[in-house]
Amino acid sequence: MNASAIVDPGSSSTKVLMGKSEEGDLVLTGVGKAGNAGVREGRVINSKEAGNSTRKAVKRAEEMASASVKSIQFGAGGPLVNFSRTGATVSLASGDGLVKKEDLKRLRQLARSNATGFEGEIIAEVPEEFTLDGQGGVSNPLGLEGRRLDTSTTFVTVKPKNLGSFKRTAEQSGLAFDGLLPTPITLGNYFLNEDERDRGRIILDYGHETIEISVFKGGKLADHDTIKLGGRHLTKDLAAVFDLDRQEAREIKGEVDLSERDETERRLSVKGKEGKQQLSSPIRARLEETFQLVISRIEVMGHDDLLAFGAKVTGGSARITGLTGFLSEKFGTPFELARPAVTTRGLKDVVQNPSYGPALALLNWELNERTERDFGAGKSGDAEKAPVSNLIERLKKKLKRFFP
Repeated sequence: MNASAIVDPGSSSTKVLMGKSEEGDLVLTGVGKAGNAGVREGRVINSKEAGNSTRKAVKRAEEMASASVKSIQFGAGGPLVNFSRTGATVSLASGDGLVKKEDLKRLRQLARSNATGFEGEIIAEVPEEFTLDGQGGVSNPLGLEGRRLDTSTTFVTVKPKNLGSFKRTAEQSGLAFDGLLPTPITLGNYFLNEDERDRGRIILDYGHETIEISVFKGGKLADHDTIKLGGRHLTKDLAAVFDLDRQEAREIKGEVDLSERDETERRLSVKGKEGKQQLSSPIRARLEETFQLVISRIEVMGHDDLLAFGAKVTGGSARITGLTGFLSEKFGTPFELARPAVTTRGLKDVVQNPSYGPALALLNWELNERTERDFGAGKSGDAEKAPVSNLIERLKKKLKRFFP
């Protein structure tokens, strides 16, 4: 059996997921992970290293899923991606004045043709809302009556040189390149429910080298920014304070429990002097400094009103025990680990591990995209001959990602 896979190319490791969609649930079938020295801050700096890492991770996922991968899609985020918006308008040409699929197709083509002057290659286009005869907030205009249909679309772009780096990485891995997926947008579709996307929530992807701030409001990604501080800075601080090598510092970081009132202690020899050392002190200090910067950035972005609802945290560095409790107490803002809003089955230890959160969001997005492609190709039956109620329901399901 041949299958495609999504790749989350992190700065410390490459994660590969394979899965399928069953009755709206996300079902994991394969998971692979390998160390990665070819990516920094979301950018591929060594396609050979990144390709080797991808190949190893894909092989492990294939073995678990008992399926052969021929093509891969990479997640792209951080400073790598740019978001631009443009509008488009079409007159409804059909005699009965009802919005048809052909009208939506023309509108999409026109929006893309209007997307001029954007820097980079388009990797995704996400309709935000429709306006029918001046009436905004229309989520699904298909079958409605009107004369004029407008839309506002967000285009996600990356620079050609960065796109080329991912293509070379796929080539080095021996697999076909099937495109890039917009990680920040996928997080909202996977971790936020309909109400949360509407009223507004913040998701923080706390990775090895960066923290990505994704703000969702009005059912869409409203803002995005990246802070170049991540989990490796905690490791670096531990190594410097306690005179440790990086591996020892990483091991100690994994022992720290920020939920404990008393400082975690361990006997260490620091600069030749043996004694008990308070392990969490450097971590607490760095976290306080880092997330104060995060909160300040959110305020500058103009979304301080959403801090009352708190922030959901995912990513590899969110694994620190007691992290969200420590942050909530320190800043008076409710932080929580991001949990799937989409029912996800299989491999419980992966689903509950925040380091796999972005990869799960990517897989959920890709499976929805695949369903949309299959629907468009008629693999789910002849839509023109299907009952109207069934057609509308299927299109609602298809568009729900874009119009929560």
